[in-house]
Amino acid sequence: YLDIVLGLIKMEEELSPDYYDIYGKYKYWLNDNNAISFNYLRIGDHFRWNRDDPADNFDTKYSNDYLWTSWQYIPSQKFFNRALFSYVRGNHKRYLGFDPTRDRAIDFQNFDVFGFTNDATFAISDKNILKIGVNLKNYSTNYDYFETEDWDGPGGIHPPDTTHIIIAPGGFKFSSYIQDKFFLTEKTSMNIGFRYDYQKYIKKSQFSPRLGLAYNLAKNMVLRAAWGYYYQSQEMADLEVAKGITEFEEPENSQHYVLGWEYQPTELFNIRIESYYKYYGKLIDKIDDRKNKQYLYPDRGYSRGIEFLVRRQQINWWCGYSLSVTKEKILDRYIFRDFDQTHSAIFSFSYTPIPNWNVNAIWKYHTGFRYTSKVYEPAPMGRWRAIYSDINELKFPPFHKLDVKISHSRIVMNKNLSFFIEVYNLYNRNNIREYRWPWREVENNVWNPFPKTEYWLPIIPSFGIRIDF
Repeated sequence: YLDIVLGLIKMEEELSPDYYDIYGKYKYWLNDNNAISFNYLRIGDHFRWNRDDPADNFDTKYSNDYLWTSWQYIPSQKFFNRALFSYVRGNHKRYLGFDPTRDRAIDFQNFDVFGFTNDATFAISDKNILKIGVNLKNYSTNYDYFETEDWDGPGGIHPPDTTHIIIAPGGFKFSSYIQDKFFLTEKTSMNIGFRYDYQKYIKKSQFSPRLGLAYNLAKNMVLRAAWGYYYQSQEMADLEVAKGITEFEEPENSQHYVLGWEYQPTELFNIRIESYYKYYGKLIDKIDDRKNKQYLYPDRGYSRGIEFLVRRQQINWWCGYSLSVTKEKILDRYIFRDFDQTHSAIFSFSYTPIPNWNVNAIWKYHTGFRYTSKVYEPAPMGRWRAIYSDINELKFPPFHKLDVKISHSRIVMNKNLSFFIEVYNLYNRNNIREYRWPWREVENNVWNPFPKTEYWLPIIPSFGIRIDF
């Protein structure tokens, strides 16, 4: 269906997407306290994009299989336990550039993951809830990546770079946590937790404490504060071999400080304000500084901001606004991160005019993401030289769009039948995604770069039907 829609909206470049997913679930209650479920999900897609510059053409194929079984045990209202056994297999293939004389990349990757998770909740009393959990994942992966890259296009002044990486890392990681929520006084509650992580494939472990406090300032008004250490390890399937990285790094770490205020004057109305500061003591990143023809490695960073959220139920709507800044430190100076956005806002509306009919609308806005600009200028002997700005010096124009969905459900022959009509980017906003310089052959074996602006998806209508049985 998507290929038909893309043909109707007359995009300049040839897109050919094929995708599918299959999902099945079976749940059985052994008795009043025990339930077991079996789940399977397969996702596959094949995406081809023939662009105006053959070196930018790409062809990707992805297929992932997810199989998981869960056991739920509820012997009483004071105890709950859930165990999950899972298996994931993934196969990814990516081809970039079909012109053998230009930039090209071949990227093959497959992985297998076996996992086990168990979470238990104990209601020790009405004012004390204890949670304990463990997680274990064992990985087996294979990478085969090949790339040649000409920094300045055909006939550029720098020789092409070639990368070929074949590796097969494996190993497991383990995590466990304990969290206790209890009341210190009638108005004050505390949430204290500890987490332990271990990654066998890098032989590193981490211990992260966390603490939260909540104080009832008045009726329906709460002041909250939280602090904690957080670690984020690399997934075995997320190694950035395209950047020449072949070894896993120590996990990213950060400290979070959060202060929030919440007020709920009625059951249907809620207001929340939250400020935060996050300090990143370790970042896993490799930044391509093309201006100086080098790679840079940030050693720390921070983000800070304030968020506002207002929610109204019944005629259900909510809106939010965030003011933030996100930077990382490189060579004794702070630069903006790719995803830094000063302002972001969202408005969501949901309304049921008559039974079984629902109208949803979501409007999103955010300041444009950061980017490093690139332009070309003529060089001696008919060549071209790429000129780059400082890293993430510039911003794209603001991004905003409106999505609308109308849905209806009813019972037909004892089956739940529902359908929807949805329009993505209703007012067809041209949100800029990228500024490119594709190469074109202006005469026999003479190539010149031309500026071009790429956009995110335009207005796209869609529909769907669902039957539950």
